[in-house]
Amino acid sequence: SNTKMADEYPVSASIRQSNNNYTTAQLCRYVAAIANEGTVYDLTLLDKMTDSEGNVLQNYEPEVKNEITDISASTWSLMKEGMRLVVQDHKQFDTLAVPLAGKTGTAQESEDRPNHALFVGFAPNDNPQIAIATRIAYGYTSGNTCDFVNTVMKYYFEEDIDTAIDCYSKLLEVEENKSKIYYELGHLYLKREDFINSINAFKLALDSDEENPFYHNALAYALVRAEQYEEACEHYKFAIDRNPNPEWTAIVCQAIASLYSKVFDDIDTALSFLKTSIILDSNNDEAFVEIGDIYSNTEDLDSAIKSYCEAIKLNPRNFSAYNKCAMVLWQKDYLEEAIIAYNKAINVKPDYYQAYNNLGVIYLDGIQNLKEAKRLFETAIALNENYVMPHFNLARVYEKTGKNIEAAKMYQKALELNSVNEEISSDEILQKLHGLFEV
Repeated sequence: SNTKMADEYPVSASIRQSNNNYTTAQLCRYVAAIANEGTVYDLTLLDKMTDSEGNVLQNYEPEVKNEITDISASTWSLMKEGMRLVVQDHKQFDTLAVPLAGKTGTAQESEDRPNHALFVGFAPNDNPQIAIATRIAYGYTSGNTCDFVNTVMKYYFEEDIDTAIDCYSKLLEVEENKSKIYYELGHLYLKREDFINSINAFKLALDSDEENPFYHNALAYALVRAEQYEEACEHYKFAIDRNPNPEWTAIVCQAIASLYSKVFDDIDTALSFLKTSIILDSNNDEAFVEIGDIYSNTEDLDSAIKSYCEAIKLNPRNFSAYNKCAMVLWQKDYLEEAIIAYNKAINVKPDYYQAYNNLGVIYLDGIQNLKEAKRLFETAIALNENYVMPHFNLARVYEKTGKNIEAAKMYQKALELNSVNEEISSDEILQKLHGLFEV
């Protein structure tokens, strides 16, 4: 099919969530242009041509197609930093030594088949050598591409974390600008979950560049991992005060809001930072989702629904917002509206097994449609065979239809899975299992 630029949903299209159509090679050229800050190269498949004895007959040099000159150096830097933060949030890359920057994505081609899974990126993020674009056709989730890219990067760079740390440590002996090296060392120690050395490295970076908001943000993250929450808040606040870019600062506001909400139980301060995040970036649908979560947890269900709906208005493909809105609608006993919201979540993310399970419970306990409930639980199990709840709920369907043997087998399966990853009280499963054969 032909290349196509989005012509609908302009807000979503700005982050490539619309009816775009690009080849994987075009995506790779795009991310390479970000990596080198504006040089767009023509695609080439050949590096060199040699004879049978290895003598080079011809070299193929990359040809520049055009230069992007109207983007400032600070904007390029912020884009790269954002992409580095994306990788930091994906555990698939925790053991990767080389510092990687990237962006995950899913492309929905049809509602009848799973989404295509995508990842684009470049490495090392501070001095890019390669760009990569990966697509797994009908690969369900971008997490699958992250696993693949992690393997490719390890193969290409043939490094481990200890080797990378040694290389950066040697650079400290000759490099005048040591702050950037300490910054990269801090991230490497984070990957090794050596939080003390990570914190020390980030602090050494700040010694020679104490006003750098990115260093303060990285140090705050390391402090959070080390459970030093109060000091982390101070560095997050410093980064926010410097505000190098509204969109980036909005993300930092979300990070500190999460601390105030989940660690300090200071809901008012958390809401204040989230509202600041929205002021800084009015298209920040995830901030509205987090506000909805706070209202939901404090049982202000009407405000929660309103916040989730605001997130959906900004990003009609935010499956998490649909799912969470559905849960609150369900709590308020608005079953028809909850069903619509769950189906919206599934339409956006066809492999969303939690939504299938929750929707099944509504059909089982609310609508009393056992046939549809059974189908939904079976779909959830097919998508994630280790997910406890649909096994438990499918057993309930069998029990209601008098199929006690099938119910017992499914309760037993739920009990086995629950022993590995507890999602429900095992006593509750046992009670249901024993109840099948009580006289």
